[in-house]
Amino acid sequence: MYYYTYFFNSIFNPKTFSSYKKLFFFMSMAQALSLPNSKFEVFNPFIFSFLTIKHSLVHIIIHGFYF
Repeated sequence: MYYYTYFFNSIFNPKTFSSYKKLFFFMSMAQALSLPNSKFEVFNPFIFSFLTIKHSLVHIIIHGFYF
């Protein structure tokens, strides 16, 4: 439980929320919300790919812990 608390504090705390982490966070959210197999990669917030979301969440957790 401590790790989750540290992770969310590192995201929502303005002191530790660096510009790199902010950029990576929103890029991962955009990747998770986009259509993974489309030709033009249209941003579509209504169609979710669970593999892409899982992949993005793994990256967010890793970079939240180690950067």
